[in-house]
Amino acid sequence: MSFDGSDIYNINQNNILEIKLCHRLNHSIIETNFMGKCVENRKKVIKHLRIINDEANNGELLAFATYAAAFPENFVGLVDTYDVLKSGLINFISVALALNELEYSAIGIRIDSGDLAYLSR
Repeated sequence: MSFDGSDIYNINQNNILEIKLCHRLNHSIIETNFMGKCVENRKKVIKHLRIINDEANNGELLAFATYAAAFPENFVGLVDTYDVLKSGLINFISVALALNELEYSAIGIRIDSGDLAYLSR
């Protein structure tokens, strides 16, 4: 099945099996170069926080942006995959700002591991 559930064959199968389909990507996200907005926002966030650009993980940014583009009304970022403070939060903020520019709001973040007391300050 395609990522957004739009494959014609699978739509028919899902109807037969009564499986709820995902929604399609929003045109406003596709038309605005959403990933480009995320990258530009990350440059601004990194400059503002005085963090070295190489510390923020590019794959994580791509994953966040892809997920947010597919589910702009339900975006929650798991920020502890690499480094919470130098990558996860930077990438989350960058994508959340891009969503905000398109009048969507990120729901929140998840932190599953690490020193939660320290990271929550």
